[in-house]
Amino acid sequence: MEAGQNFGTPYFGRKDVKVVIGVIPNDSSTAVFRYYSELVTHDIRNVDACVLRITSRMKEDVDGISLCDQNEVPIDNMKDEKLDYLKTTKTFELEEGVRILGYNQGGEGVLEKGKHVNRCADFAKGYICRRFTNVDDDDSSISSFGSSISVKSESSVTASMSNSTCYIPREEIVVICPTISGHSGGPCINDEGKVVGILSRADPVDRQRCYLVPTTEIKPLITKAKTTIRCLLNK
Repeated sequence: MEAGQNFGTPYFGRKDVKVVIGVIPNDSSTAVFRYYSELVTHDIRNVDACVLRITSRMKEDVDGISLCDQNEVPIDNMKDEKLDYLKTTKTFELEEGVRILGYNQGGEGVLEKGKHVNRCADFAKGYICRRFTNVDDDDSSISSFGSSISVKSESSVTASMSNSTCYIPREEIVVICPTISGHSGGPCINDEGKVVGILSRADPVDRQRCYLVPTTEIKPLITKAKTTIRCLLNK
């Protein structure tokens, strides 16, 4: 959906919307749709991410895009679902090799617009080249992290004041990696299988360069979501 007046609004302002989550079964390399979820919290303007809470599952896995008339099955205990998860890390090195997990929806990923969704995961291989931090003071400085750069962007500050729909990241990891439409939102993992960050956007000029939201930005959002859920459950 194109950005508009509802940019940053949960579900783009639509009512009676359900978020669908897919998983890759242990005996397959193709994702199937399995769960329904709700949006708990989000930060579109500074983190470009949201946190979802699984609320129920479909009666049967859906191996396609037709999700109509799917009966919902309550989930009494999420631990019974035995879902795997990825560990995260706050540390990384310049020129460290990484891979971005995604579902290629470019090229042959979409056979016909709106009719086919590629559900086979792939990895885009690259390496970390820089860390960028937006600072609030008047001085631009070079940080102690190798080629990391901390700057105050006058144009970004102006944009954030004049247009609330702008994405103004507080911190980003710059990666040299050829990503494709469909990789956005995918985890970037190191050789140990730990998540370094989440892919936010590709460079509009250099398609070999992309930008990650680091885990240090994601974790506060998760903490906020946990607090929100606890408050809901205690009502």
